[in-house]
Parts: sequence; C-alpha cells; structure tokens
Amino acid sequence: MGDLSKNFCRDEFKCPCCGFFVTNELLVKKLQQLRNKIGLRIKVNSGCRCVLHNLQVGGSADSSHLRGLAADITCSDMMVLLKCALQVFSRVGISGSYIHVDVDDNKPQGIYWVYVE
Repeated sequence: MGDLSKNFCRDEFKCPCCGFFVTNELLVKKLQQLRNKIGLRIKVNSGCRCVLHNLQVGGSADSSHLRGLAADITCSDMMVLLKCALQVFSRVGISGSYIHVDVDDNKPQGIYWVYVE
C-alpha cells in the first residue's frame, strides 16, 4: 500500500542521490489510474530529480522531473503499459527501457515522442 495513493508511495519518487521530493497530485492520480487500468505493478524508475542528478542522467534543463511533474516507469508488459499510458496521459515519451509520462501543462499537449538512445 502506498502513502500517495493505493499503489504508489513517496519513496518511489524521491531523488536517488539526495532524497529531494516534490510531486504533483495529478501525476499520482493519473499513475494510479494507469495502474488500475493495466492491473500490473508499475515501477517508478525516475520521479523527482534534483538539479545535480538531472545533469548526471542527461535530463534537459527544463525537465519536468525537476518539478515533480514527471515519472519514468516500467512494468512486466511494456506494450500494455504503453498502450494504456497513451490513453491516460497527454504527454508520453517512449524509450527502449522505460516510458516517460508527465503532466506538465507548460509543454505541448497531446504528443508522444521516441528517445533515440
């Protein structure tokens, strides 16, 4: 059980280098909606990032992770996760190893993109 929602807890979103934590209620709500829809555990690989950690992982200077508006996620069935993420979120980034979702309304909406790795 989570302390942010039924299936998500604060520790999953903390910056791994310093414990920085900020998150957005809408992001958590949509992640929970996604979890309910697919019925599979969703792992948050990257939630909040401090400026230093964001630089270390190659995040953009205006990364939504810096403001707790984004999460990079995985699950045991990535195709189902992607299909449902596109239904729940209006901003989805597709990587070979994770799916980025965010609720940053300061960025273009209704888009998805692919990360070239």
